[in-house]
Amino acid sequence: MSSQNTTDSYIVFAGLELPAHMAWKKIEVLNTAADLLDRLNNEYPDLATKFTREILPIARKRLKNSLKEVGKPRDIEEEYIKLLLDKIQTEGPEDCIDALRSAFNVEINIDELLYYVGEENYMKSMQREAQLYLDNKILPEQTAKLWNEAKRPAPGKTYWTKGDVEELLQP
Repeated sequence: MSSQNTTDSYIVFAGLELPAHMAWKKIEVLNTAADLLDRLNNEYPDLATKFTREILPIARKRLKNSLKEVGKPRDIEEEYIKLLLDKIQTEGPEDCIDALRSAFNVEINIDELLYYVGEENYMKSMQREAQLYLDNKILPEQTAKLWNEAKRPAPGKTYWTKGDVEELLQP
Protein backbone atom coordinates (compact mmCIF):
# COMPACT_ATOMS: atom_id res chain seq x y z
CA MET A 1 0.00 0.00 0.00
CA SER A 2 1.42 3.38 -0.87
CA SER A 3 1.20 6.41 1.36
CA GLN A 4 -1.81 8.61 0.83
CA ASN A 5 -1.40 12.31 0.30
CA THR A 6 -2.65 14.58 3.05
CA THR A 7 -5.89 15.51 1.29
CA ASP A 8 -6.90 11.83 1.24
CA SER A 9 -6.22 11.57 4.99
CA TYR A 10 -8.93 14.04 5.99
CA ILE A 11 -12.70 13.94 5.71
CA VAL A 12 -15.45 16.36 6.59
CA PHE A 13 -17.38 14.94 9.55
CA ALA A 14 -20.12 16.94 11.27
CA GLY A 15 -18.90 20.04 9.45
CA LEU A 16 -15.32 19.65 10.66
CA GLU A 17 -12.27 18.56 8.68
CA LEU A 18 -10.93 15.61 10.68
CA PRO A 19 -7.96 13.31 10.22
CA ALA A 20 -9.29 9.96 9.02
CA HIS A 21 -8.15 8.11 12.15
CA MET A 22 -10.22 10.46 14.33
CA ALA A 23 -13.26 10.05 12.09
CA TRP A 24 -13.11 6.25 12.36
CA LYS A 25 -13.02 6.44 16.14
CA LYS A 26 -15.87 8.96 16.29
CA ILE A 27 -17.99 6.82 13.99
CA GLU A 28 -17.33 3.76 16.18
CA VAL A 29 -18.32 5.70 19.31
CA LEU A 30 -21.47 7.04 17.66
CA ASN A 31 -22.46 3.55 16.48
CA THR A 32 -22.06 2.28 20.05
CA ALA A 33 -24.18 5.17 21.34
CA ALA A 34 -26.85 4.47 18.71
CA ASP A 35 -26.93 0.80 19.74
CA LEU A 36 -27.37 1.80 23.38
CA LEU A 37 -30.11 4.29 22.59
CA ASP A 38 -31.91 1.68 20.50
CA ARG A 39 -31.72 -0.83 23.36
CA LEU A 40 -33.00 1.73 25.88
CA ASN A 41 -35.85 2.73 23.56
CA ASN A 42 -36.86 -0.92 23.28
CA GLU A 43 -36.45 -1.82 26.96
CA TYR A 44 -38.16 1.33 28.27
CA PRO A 45 -40.67 2.39 25.58
CA ASP A 46 -42.58 4.54 28.08
CA LEU A 47 -39.45 6.64 28.66
CA ALA A 48 -38.48 6.91 24.99
CA THR A 49 -39.43 10.20 23.39
CA LYS A 50 -40.83 10.59 19.92
CA PHE A 51 -37.64 12.42 18.98
CA THR A 52 -35.30 9.58 20.05
CA ARG A 53 -37.40 7.03 18.18
CA GLU A 54 -37.46 9.15 15.02
CA ILE A 55 -33.85 10.31 15.05
CA LEU A 56 -32.24 6.89 15.47
CA PRO A 57 -32.86 5.62 11.90
CA ILE A 58 -31.67 8.96 10.50
CA ALA A 59 -28.51 8.86 12.63
CA ARG A 60 -27.77 5.26 11.60
CA LYS A 61 -28.17 6.17 7.92
CA ARG A 62 -25.80 9.12 8.25
CA LEU A 63 -23.24 6.99 10.09
CA LYS A 64 -23.46 4.34 7.40
CA ASN A 65 -22.92 7.00 4.70
CA SER A 66 -19.97 8.40 6.66
CA LEU A 67 -18.31 4.99 6.54
CA LYS A 68 -18.54 5.06 2.75
CA GLU A 69 -16.50 8.26 2.69
CA VAL A 70 -13.67 6.85 4.77
CA GLY A 71 -13.08 3.18 5.18
CA LYS A 72 -11.69 1.76 8.37
CA PRO A 73 -8.19 0.29 7.88
CA ARG A 74 -8.12 -3.40 7.16
CA ASP A 75 -7.71 -5.74 10.10
CA ILE A 76 -4.16 -6.94 10.56
CA GLU A 77 -2.71 -9.74 12.64
CA GLU A 78 -2.38 -9.15 16.37
CA GLU A 79 1.36 -9.89 16.19
CA TYR A 80 1.77 -7.05 13.66
CA ILE A 81 0.03 -4.64 16.02
CA LYS A 82 2.16 -5.89 18.90
CA LEU A 83 5.32 -5.15 16.90
CA LEU A 84 4.06 -1.66 16.02
CA LEU A 85 3.12 -0.93 19.65
CA ASP A 86 6.55 -2.09 20.79
CA LYS A 87 8.46 -0.08 18.17
CA ILE A 88 6.47 3.15 18.61
CA GLN A 89 7.72 3.30 22.23
CA THR A 90 11.27 4.03 21.04
CA GLU A 91 11.15 4.81 17.33
CA GLY A 92 9.57 7.24 14.91
CA PRO A 93 6.54 6.44 12.75
CA GLU A 94 8.45 5.68 9.55
CA ASP A 95 10.80 3.36 11.43
CA CYS A 96 7.78 1.45 12.77
CA ILE A 97 6.39 1.08 9.26
CA ASP A 98 9.80 -0.09 8.02
CA ALA A 99 10.10 -2.60 10.87
CA LEU A 100 6.71 -4.11 9.99
CA ARG A 101 7.71 -4.32 6.33
CA SER A 102 11.05 -5.96 7.21
CA ALA A 103 9.65 -8.43 9.73
CA PHE A 104 6.44 -9.47 7.97
CA ASN A 105 6.54 -8.00 4.45
CA VAL A 106 3.36 -6.01 5.26
CA GLU A 107 2.79 -2.51 3.90
CA ILE A 108 0.84 0.14 5.82
CA ASN A 109 0.77 3.90 5.56
CA ILE A 110 1.18 6.43 8.34
CA ASP A 111 -2.58 6.91 8.81
CA GLU A 112 -2.99 3.17 9.33
CA LEU A 113 -0.06 3.17 11.76
CA LEU A 114 -1.76 5.91 13.77
CA TYR A 115 -4.97 3.89 13.86
CA TYR A 116 -3.21 0.69 15.02
CA VAL A 117 -0.97 2.25 17.70
CA GLY A 118 -3.40 4.93 18.88
CA GLU A 119 -3.05 8.67 19.05
CA GLU A 120 -1.47 8.70 22.52
CA ASN A 121 1.42 6.43 21.48
CA TYR A 122 1.86 8.32 18.21
CA MET A 123 2.00 11.67 20.02
CA LYS A 124 4.54 10.35 22.55
CA SER A 125 6.71 9.28 19.64
CA MET A 126 6.38 12.73 18.09
CA GLN A 127 7.20 14.31 21.45
CA ARG A 128 10.42 12.28 21.73
CA GLU A 129 11.40 13.24 18.21
CA ALA A 130 10.62 16.93 18.79
CA GLN A 131 12.85 16.88 21.88
CA LEU A 132 15.64 15.12 19.96
CA TYR A 133 15.41 17.76 17.22
CA LEU A 134 15.47 20.57 19.78
CA ASP A 135 18.51 19.01 21.48
CA ASN A 136 20.18 19.12 18.06
CA LYS A 137 19.28 22.81 17.62
CA ILE A 138 16.40 22.23 15.21
CA LEU A 139 13.76 24.82 16.02
CA PRO A 140 10.06 23.96 16.47
CA GLU A 141 9.20 25.84 13.26
CA GLN A 142 11.72 23.71 11.33
CA THR A 143 10.41 20.53 12.97
CA ALA A 144 6.85 21.40 11.91
CA LYS A 145 8.06 21.96 8.35
CA LEU A 146 9.89 18.60 8.30
CA TRP A 147 6.82 16.76 9.62
CA ASN A 148 4.53 18.46 7.12
CA GLU A 149 6.87 17.52 4.27
CA ALA A 150 6.85 13.91 5.54
CA LYS A 151 3.00 14.09 5.57
CA ARG A 152 2.82 13.12 9.23
CA PRO A 153 -0.71 13.53 10.63
CA ALA A 154 -1.06 16.52 12.93
CA PRO A 155 -3.25 16.52 16.06
CA GLY A 156 -6.76 17.22 14.80
CA LYS A 157 -5.82 19.33 11.81
CA THR A 158 -4.29 19.33 8.37
CA TYR A 159 -0.72 20.33 9.16
CA TRP A 160 1.78 20.91 11.97
CA THR A 161 2.56 24.40 13.23
CA LYS A 162 5.36 25.81 15.35
CA GLY A 163 2.84 26.06 18.22
CA ASP A 164 1.94 22.36 17.96
CA VAL A 165 5.59 21.39 18.28
CA GLU A 166 6.13 23.82 21.16
CA GLU A 167 3.12 22.30 22.93
CA LEU A 168 4.66 18.82 22.56
CA LEU A 169 7.84 20.12 24.18
CA GLN A 170 6.03 21.37 27.31
CA PRO A 171 6.75 19.30 30.45
